[in-house]
Amino acid sequence: MFNRYYSITGTHIIMEQCFRNIDNHILFTKINIYQSKYRNINFFNKVFFHILNCYGNSIYIIHSFFYLLGRFISKLMERIYQILLVEDEHMHAELVYRAFESQANKYKIDIASSIKDAETFIKKNSPDLIIAVWLLPDGKGLELLSVDPDKRSCPIVVMTSHGNEVIAVEVMKSGAMDYIIKSTETLKDMPHIAGRLIEEWSNITERKNAEKSLRESEKYNRNLFELSAVGLFLLDTSGIITDINPLCAEIVGRTAEDLLGSEYSDLLPEEFSDVEKQLSKSLAETGRYGPLEIEWFHKNGSRIPVKISGNILERLGKPFVFSSVEDITVHKRSELIQSVLFEIANAANKSDNIDDLFNAIHRQLSEIIDTDNFYIALHDKENDAFKLAYSINKNNNEPYIGSKSCVSFVVENESPVLLNESKYLKLKQLGKIKIVADQPQIWLGVPLRGTKSIIGVVAVYSFESENKYTESDLKLLQFVSDQIALAVERKLHEEETIKAKESAEAANFAKTMFLDNISHELRTPLNPIIGFSNLLLTYHDIGKEAKDMMELILSSSKTMLSIVNDILDISKIEEGEITFENTVLNLHDFFNETFMPLKIQAEQSNLVLSWEIDESVPEKIVGDYHRLWQIFNNLVSNAIKFSDKHEGKILISAAMCPPSQLYSLKKNNRNAKSALCFSVTDEGIGIEDDKIDNIFDMFSQADNTLTREHGGAGLGLSIVKRLVELMDGVVLVESEPGKGTRFDMLLPYVEPENFTAKVTKNISPYVMTVPNSASRELTRVLIAEDEVTNRLFLEKFLVARNGFSSTFANDGVEVVDLFQSIQFDVILMDIRMPVMDGVKATDRIRSIERENGGVETGIPIIGVTAQAITGSKERFLAAGMNDVVFKPFIAQNLINTIKKAVNKLD
Repeated sequence: MFNRYYSITGTHIIMEQCFRNIDNHILFTKINIYQSKYRNINFFNKVFFHILNCYGNSIYIIHSFFYLLGRFISKLMERIYQILLVEDEHMHAELVYRAFESQANKYKIDIASSIKDAETFIKKNSPDLIIAVWLLPDGKGLELLSVDPDKRSCPIVVMTSHGNEVIAVEVMKSGAMDYIIKSTETLKDMPHIAGRLIEEWSNITERKNAEKSLRESEKYNRNLFELSAVGLFLLDTSGIITDINPLCAEIVGRTAEDLLGSEYSDLLPEEFSDVEKQLSKSLAETGRYGPLEIEWFHKNGSRIPVKISGNILERLGKPFVFSSVEDITVHKRSELIQSVLFEIANAANKSDNIDDLFNAIHRQLSEIIDTDNFYIALHDKENDAFKLAYSINKNNNEPYIGSKSCVSFVVENESPVLLNESKYLKLKQLGKIKIVADQPQIWLGVPLRGTKSIIGVVAVYSFESENKYTESDLKLLQFVSDQIALAVERKLHEEETIKAKESAEAANFAKTMFLDNISHELRTPLNPIIGFSNLLLTYHDIGKEAKDMMELILSSSKTMLSIVNDILDISKIEEGEITFENTVLNLHDFFNETFMPLKIQAEQSNLVLSWEIDESVPEKIVGDYHRLWQIFNNLVSNAIKFSDKHEGKILISAAMCPPSQLYSLKKNNRNAKSALCFSVTDEGIGIEDDKIDNIFDMFSQADNTLTREHGGAGLGLSIVKRLVELMDGVVLVESEPGKGTRFDMLLPYVEPENFTAKVTKNISPYVMTVPNSASRELTRVLIAEDEVTNRLFLEKFLVARNGFSSTFANDGVEVVDLFQSIQFDVILMDIRMPVMDGVKATDRIRSIERENGGVETGIPIIGVTAQAITGSKERFLAAGMNDVVFKPFIAQNLINTIKKAVNKLD
């Protein structure tokens, strides 16, 4: 009892160790050890340790105290069984009561003298055992078996003084626990009998409860099996289906009764036989298999994708395969739809054109819906018309998509439509659609919703069955229609962009060819005009009046050439073909070289042109010499042109940019840390305030009236502005009508020491040498030129003035023939010629030289052409020419080029 008590409190571990040692030293040593070990036990244990530490000499008193306390608590915790004795004989009742009195700690006995009293007691209490005599004043003791059977859960024992076999049989049949014959011994031994009966009843009750639980468990498990949300089935070792739930049978369109006793292999398509072998192998090795994704045959012959897994289960001593199965049709369909959506989106990127995209859409949709009859109609919203963009039809007839068609009905209602024969007739009666001759039995159409509006309709239909498509097909097609619309809209936009680009490129090419032609046609006549003018001015016997006329002709020709050059420059700027070749320049030298000719021109207009460079400006700067010259030439020429014809001043200055102006530059170029400010100031007519914003527009001038006094095409300032901006700079203008105008050009300043020249990769000219040509007295020149005036000028200039020997050819074929028959020192090759142009003729000549092994000693070919557009020179050099001279040319430049080509130039 001591140990039992302390096993309840948790302290007996320490107590047992303590009381095994009488020696106090050993006792307290062990107490301290266990006190340390069990420092987290409850408060009662802590009190106990305190008592032991303080009163070690009274350990036996403490021992006795806890022993008695343990006995007391154990008594409180013992189970006391309640006995109801139903006995009308007082003496017998007294004997039984005394017998139980000796075990009052275990039994509590109550006595009733009649059936009625017993019934009252039973209804109020729950005795553990009823001992009733056979006969009572108001009936038999067996009648108590029927008293409140739901409340009563105890055994009944019948006791009698005169027992016989008949009474014993009746008692046992009635359901009594036992039958006892009264005697002095049995009455005294009643507590032991009661204990035995209570224990037997407990065992019987436990067994019955277990059986009941088992029955309930089996029923519960069966319900789980039958009502499971997952298909379940059981196979024996031979592969026969021995049990299957309704859901599993429903997956294949059958009932459980149909499948019981059938072979599992009947559900599997032939190609999954290997999977079945792997399944058997996995079960043998691991006792389980799966999950696996396979297919089962449906009752209608179709295939159902399923996911299956299982394990070995022992039932009634025999092994079975218990499996779960899930219909994954929806999952697989969802995966397939996602794949279709992805492929359609991918097709929008990969398709070369819209027709390829339509083919891809049709191919992908056929994976999820019947598309034997299929089309896509695109809607032109502006004209409210439809275009059949793609169509597949078994009858080889184009579907009707005009007014009051199914397609127009879908677009008007902005919703998908599934039409069978009855719905067709109903819509026809309402005047919504009209029925055509080749009317399908069922038609399904879904709108293609673009980003802003419906761009068309995708439709499928059937002539064979009105049950071909269902509402689920409608929802499916509607689900993928957004991706179809997006892909179609994107591809249409791409094609429109490509067409617009091709159109722009064609227009740009046409413009380039036009400019090329204009340049050629203008330069060609200018060449002899300028050439002959210069030639006539060298004659000593020409009169003053004639000389003045020739100078006017020359001046007008140069003005015209300047306009042609401006047009070509604008074209180059617009096409992004302007290049800059920056070098380190001496600003003082650059100003002198650029403005000295302009100063002479200004003096002819009674104007004073001067320039100055501030001390703050470095002597050397980084820039493109030609482009800077072009900018200044336009600005100063403009200042001269728009200044009054009296004494006025034009000042050109250069200074470091002040902070106030640098701010203007930083708006467009945040990285600019310092800048140069070039200014051109005149005292001319000025510009009206409302005209300043337009002066930089192409072909625009401040005065655009028919009576304007100043000529020009209005391209100069436009070229200036665009060139400065391409150099990351800014052009500012201030003007006051009648007083003059000031142009400020702000350009980022680059330290020359920090400048690294960019190497521009150009096409190398066709380098040739002519051995011993320097020893010849005359340079023999083959001139390819079909224009009479140009031929006349070249003949006069080259032959009469420079002593060259010349031979003329009218076209490229004649050039090649003369080259093969006569030896020349150099060929002047025009580009545009009849029969064969200069490029092809040059290529043919170089081919002949290669065939003869004389490439390195080939004849020099100089292109002489009016084609001065961007890239012309590079193209001609790549064709095999050594150099190019553009018309109209400076006569001496042509002579120098020829001499250089034949090694006569020092």
